[in-house]
Amino acid sequence: MADSANLSKSALKNKKRAEKRSKARIEQIKENGGILEEMQMKDPVDLLREQLQEAKNNKDHKLAARLRQQLWIAQDSAAGVSMKEFEMLGADTSTCFETKFVQETKSVSESPPSVLEASGLTPTEKRLRTLKKKLQQIESIKEKREKGEVLETTQLDKIAKEQEILDELREIDSLLTGS
Repeated sequence: MADSANLSKSALKNKKRAEKRSKARIEQIKENGGILEEMQMKDPVDLLREQLQEAKNNKDHKLAARLRQQLWIAQDSAAGVSMKEFEMLGADTSTCFETKFVQETKSVSESPPSVLEASGLTPTEKRLRTLKKKLQQIESIKEKREKGEVLETTQLDKIAKEQEILDELREIDSLLTGS
């Protein structure tokens, strides 16, 4: 009761209401035969949203990214749009999904089949796209430097890593072309 002494009248009322609601929920679950029935009735999109929010709250970024992709796919399929139709419309699906080249074997084994089928790109191709994007960023930073803007240390670091990126790009390109 020491906690109640520090609360205002309205806070006490709210606390009592919350306790009453939670007791009512527990009773309802007991009457309906448990939580399992409630879980089965939920929409898969809603379940993914809840799982995504939980992953965000736990700051599990990898899980959140994977759930976000699954959510997008589930929403598209619920709307009646398949990835094949999306590609037929001329949309560039290569910008939809990104992973690290270093984790290619890990991501292939962890990702659900629906995500892998939907992207249609190998991890090597994804890494190639990521490296090209980094090169574009470096070019824009160089343009800023030429205009006389003051660059941050992170931007200078990116410029310094340009040669590494170019080397890795050549390596991946040679793997893809087979030469």
